[in-house]
Amino acid sequence: MRKQKHDPTMAGGDGRKQKLRGPRSRPRPMSPSQATNAVEAGLIFLARRSYPEAALREKLDGMWGSAETDAAIARLRELGMIDDDAWARRYTRNRFERGGNGRHRIIAELAARGIAPKIAADVVAETVAEHEERRSAETLLAGLLRRHATHEGLPASVDELSQEERARIFRTMVARGYPSGLVRDLLDVS
Repeated sequence: MRKQKHDPTMAGGDGRKQKLRGPRSRPRPMSPSQATNAVEAGLIFLARRSYPEAALREKLDGMWGSAETDAAIARLRELGMIDDDAWARRYTRNRFERGGNGRHRIIAELAARGIAPKIAADVVAETVAEHEERRSAETLLAGLLRRHATHEGLPASVDELSQEERARIFRTMVARGYPSGLVRDLLDVS
C-alpha cells in the first residue's frame, strides 16, 4: 500500500476539505478609502497612529470635501481624538530623548508638522528643561568627539581641537537644534 502525502487541508481522514485557521483568516482592518464618511476615515487614520490636526486635515481633504473635513475635524476634536498640545508634547519628548535634538530644531519640526509656533515654543519650554538640554548637548559632544577621534584620527578632548575642528562640531550641534550660546560654552569658542 502506498503512503499518501499529507494534505493539511484535509480533515482527519473523512475526506472533506476544511479551511485552515490562521493569521490570514482574521478580518482585515478597514482602510480609510472604505470609510462611509470623513469622521470614520479620521478614526481609521487615528487608530493606526497619532496625527496633529493639520496633518489629519490634509489626509482627509484629499478624500472628502473641505466642508465635510471641517465637520469631521470638529467632531474628532470634540471626542478628544485630536489634541495638538498632547501630540506636540509626545513628539517633543521623543525627539529630545531619542533623537538627541535641541529645542530650536524641535520647534522647527513641530511648525513644519502644522503646530502653531506659539504652541510649539510653549510645549518645548515646558518639556525640555535647560539642564536636560545641556546634559543632552554634552552627550552629543562626547559622541562627536569619539566619532571624530576614531574616523579621522582627531584628538578626543575639546582642548586638543583645532579651530577648524571646533567650527565643524559647532555647526553640527547648532544644526541639531542646540542654542549657539550653549554650544559655544561647551566648546569654549569665543
